[in-house]
Amino acid sequence: MNEHITYLGIDLGDKWNYCCRLDQAGEVVRAFRVRCCSKELSELFEEIAVSVVAIEACTHSPWINRLAEAAGHKVLVGNPRKLRAIYDTVSLLSQR
Repeated sequence: MNEHITYLGIDLGDKWNYCCRLDQAGEVVRAFRVRCCSKELSELFEEIAVSVVAIEACTHSPWINRLAEAAGHKVLVGNPRKLRAIYDTVSLLSQR
């Protein structure tokens, strides 16, 4: 069975969240923003195919995590203080 995994990265903010959808190959499919409110985020999570959703740990991440998981998405919450280290590690591994 060939699963088509897509990814959604969300930069969380107090008023707006900036989103980037990636396809299975890591190509940007769509970049957009959505208000930081449960109604609009719930609609977003319901309208997109089941995806891996990446967000950073912050004030809004617990309730956004719950909304995404309720819609069937897998959520990864990253510590913003460690994201640079993760990026550097991935960059080094991809150069091998």
